[in-house]
Amino acid sequence: LTHGKKEQKSSGLGRRCSGKIASNMGWGLNMMNPWPRLRACAAQLFSARSSMTMAGLKAQSLSLPELVVADSRAGGVGLYRGASDLDLEVSSERAQKACPVLRRFNWFRDAEVVYSFQEDTFSLNFPDFIMTRRFETAFRNDLRRATNDRNHGVFVVEIDGEVVGFLWVAIFSSTWTGERYGYINNIYVRPELRERGIGNMMMAKAESFFRFHHLRKLRLTVTSSNAAALRLYQKAGFQIQRHEMEKDM
Repeated sequence: LTHGKKEQKSSGLGRRCSGKIASNMGWGLNMMNPWPRLRACAAQLFSARSSMTMAGLKAQSLSLPELVVADSRAGGVGLYRGASDLDLEVSSERAQKACPVLRRFNWFRDAEVVYSFQEDTFSLNFPDFIMTRRFETAFRNDLRRATNDRNHGVFVVEIDGEVVGFLWVAIFSSTWTGERYGYINNIYVRPELRERGIGNMMMAKAESFFRFHHLRKLRLTVTSSNAAALRLYQKAGFQIQRHEMEKDM
């Protein structure tokens, strides 16, 4: 790579790599003698065991300039930024798609799929539950209000862009004692993806949300027959403090 507009041919790609490309990328390189740093970057890049797509070519067959051009044009990230330190970022779209990603709930994108989870959610905890139009309307209205309330946190987990989990947490205050506490209002993972750590991810998010709001108590309600949920909550450190009892009349 050169600082001027001289171009160097990349024999493996049939493409050209210029100093202009490097400057546009914002590399922190000494253009008078870039090779020591480039070699160091290459060593880190290969050791990261990234599964980057590089225009269908094997990384081992590419020289460093070719590797950089192929990676940047294939949509990967292997850029080196900062004048003093090299900040290596290796990103693989394939790896990202395979991993669950937790993000904020978006009403327009996520409302329908989150609503579709509720029959399974409530049936697990209330055997006599029947999905009705009245329930649908009430749930949608409450969820819509929650998205605009700073005392509520609503999140989804997605894999490959598909929503597979849902978390709804809220901050409540007792009108009798003034106590403020966090409450896990709704948590759900699709059945085929349970026991894979997604529930743990959402529980950790719930705790970080409440910790941010300086709360010291977290509460939730779970049906005694929901063994999987009980394991999840106990693993997260929750303990039974009281029992809710029912009697059929």
